[in-house]
Amino acid sequence: MPAKDALTQLPDPVIRIVDDDPEVLDSLKFMLECEGWRVRAYASGADFLKDLNSAEPGCLLLDVRMPDLSGPDVQRRLAARGSRLPVVFITSYADIDAAITTLKAGARDFLLKPVDPEKLLAVIQRAVDESRLTLAGAAVPQNAAAVLAGLSEQPRRVLELMTEGLNDAAVAERMGLSVRTAQVYRSNVYKAFGVHSVKQFELLIPAIRAAQAELARG
Repeated sequence: MPAKDALTQLPDPVIRIVDDDPEVLDSLKFMLECEGWRVRAYASGADFLKDLNSAEPGCLLLDVRMPDLSGPDVQRRLAARGSRLPVVFITSYADIDAAITTLKAGARDFLLKPVDPEKLLAVIQRAVDESRLTLAGAAVPQNAAAVLAGLSEQPRRVLELMTEGLNDAAVAERMGLSVRTAQVYRSNVYKAFGVHSVKQFELLIPAIRAAQAELARG
């Protein structure tokens, strides 16, 4: 199945929350459902692991300190299963060692409670976009800033216009290029970021914009 079709065939994403504090669990679930997300909440890592459907895109919001299975324990078990579900840790404790360990093991972020809602929603969106691309069989760049820095001036300018939603004809007109040349540059951008369609590229736009801001800061 082509990657573009694979994206349209994916089920709606699900945000999984694992936290042994019922107040935190209910609060996060309510907030995310109000934002339109499908949510499943679990009071333990064991309950989550028994219910996990790896074919559903989304992400996991995971507490660090829990009885029986800790958050890092759950992360290790996911890795042993070969799961590529993005994991975001949320904790009440400023545990630097735990943050370093979980991030090195592939966690997408490590947030402290109480979590800023806007920051959490931005992290979730990036994680869900990555999950959808991964399940559709597309490559997900681990360092978008490095990919962006590797583009020469013209493809980078084309990329900027692509993030504004311009098609090849509009890009060509804006830059004084032929449509064919604009198409070549678009193809170069797709190849650099490991995507194969407009839809896949659109899912990467938040990460690309964050990378552009990172490079601008120097």
